[in-house]
Amino acid sequence: MPIYVYLSGILIENEEHCLVSMVDVTARKMAEELIQENNSRLELAMKVANMAWWEMDITTGKVNFEKRKAEMLGYNPDQFKHYQDFTKLLHPDDFEKAMNAMQKHLDGNVDKYEVEYRILDKSGEYLWFYDVGSIVKRDLHGRPLIITGVVLNITGRKKTDEALKQLNEALEDRVIERTAELLKSNTALRQTEEKYRTVADFTYDWEYWINAEGSYNYVSPSCERITGYEVEEFINNPQLLDQIIFTADLQVWENHKKEGRVNMSGGINPDLNFRIVTKSGNIRWICCVYRRIYSKGKYLGIRASNRDITEKIKAESELLNVTIEVEERERNRFSRELHDGLGPLLSTIKLYFQWLAETNDSGKVKMITEKGNNCIEKAIQTTREVSLGLSSLILNNTGYVETILNFTQSINDTQKLNIDFTYNSCDRFSYFLETTLYRITTELINNTVKYAKATQVGIVFNYQKEKNLIFFTYSDNGIGFDLSNIEKTSKGLGLIHIQQRIKVIKGIMEIETAIGEGIKVYIQLPVIDSVDGFKAETQKPVYV
Repeated sequence: MPIYVYLSGILIENEEHCLVSMVDVTARKMAEELIQENNSRLELAMKVANMAWWEMDITTGKVNFEKRKAEMLGYNPDQFKHYQDFTKLLHPDDFEKAMNAMQKHLDGNVDKYEVEYRILDKSGEYLWFYDVGSIVKRDLHGRPLIITGVVLNITGRKKTDEALKQLNEALEDRVIERTAELLKSNTALRQTEEKYRTVADFTYDWEYWINAEGSYNYVSPSCERITGYEVEEFINNPQLLDQIIFTADLQVWENHKKEGRVNMSGGINPDLNFRIVTKSGNIRWICCVYRRIYSKGKYLGIRASNRDITEKIKAESELLNVTIEVEERERNRFSRELHDGLGPLLSTIKLYFQWLAETNDSGKVKMITEKGNNCIEKAIQTTREVSLGLSSLILNNTGYVETILNFTQSINDTQKLNIDFTYNSCDRFSYFLETTLYRITTELINNTVKYAKATQVGIVFNYQKEKNLIFFTYSDNGIGFDLSNIEKTSKGLGLIHIQQRIKVIKGIMEIETAIGEGIKVYIQLPVIDSVDGFKAETQKPVYV
């Protein structure tokens, strides 16, 4: 490491000798270099920070400052010799504030001079500065002589603060505006919700909303009137509806739910009629209509409406029962007229022809006798067939299975059409149900004979006693038809009548056919012991 030495000398003894002294000034030199280095760093830092130092003689008012302060304002540094050269450029609103801040420090009221002010630059724009300083020299009496400090250009920060202030004010105005809008919307929403609640809670039908997770969002109070169960019981047990479905309708209900899961659109699903067992054990008929709810493509659950149609079903059943009774009574009357009126008449004609046979004209007698006997026999046979087809006496006496066996045997005897009738039970059912089954079967056979050009017919009668259900299947190998055309044109009144009968007794019917492919008809009928269908038995809820 180099050593700094201060060397001095003097000539002595007639300038023939020289006295030399050396002093080691290495430490001083290093301190000076360190000060110079620190000053350079300070200068760089102040330049980067857009700062400048200043110094003022308090007694004379003269100022000494870094020229950067003048350059910040766009002026020549030589223009500023006295502190008044700066104060005359202060913004009028900031002059008194700056003077008071300086005086408070000089009076000893504050530890330092500190103030923010605006000062006019050469372009005519006011720039913001942060000025801070303190007394660095006093006289023997403690009076301040020199004050020094630094000044920082904070125009950019002030502009940013002003922009933020304006933005905050605008934001606050927007918040106030949006708050007013929200309050208005919330008020309208509460009013709408109150109206909806009033409508939903007081609707006669049993309304509910099941969310996407399978829980209830809402259940209307009408559920208690229809089912006997309170709203809280459905809310706490989302499976309660499944558990009160009548045993014979469970499969129909499950199929309906599966079809609903497949059909994920927001349309209204076809209505379903089924029975439930109330809390008191009574059976009620329910018509269910529901649709899936979507909002912006998101699935929110199922909105459903259940209506108690028990009285309606009773009325329909009673009406159908009366209709069938009247129809059968008229058929029986017509049958008796044919049997009791036409039969004796034909017998008389037969006797007449027999008497003619006793005439002397043998050729004529023979001809009349042969032709008359043939016609009479046909008439008598026709009368019997018509009587059998119109009368329900055999059905009442022997039941559905025996009646159909007799009917199909008469068809098979013609050797034009072969009917294969299979069954698993000969149980007797209510008059109402047996008559309905008989009319459905004979109507289907009649359609085959008239239109199908078939040679084979298959009929399957399957009674599942444990489920209280009859499964009936009918098929032929005929020419088939376009089912959609039949439905559009309302042709094929026989099928329409069958569908109406099945609908009234809450059965299910499906038809499969096409041109050249024969026909298949699947029918499912509930077995109800009593005519009205509501007092068969008292069933307890089935938990599945």
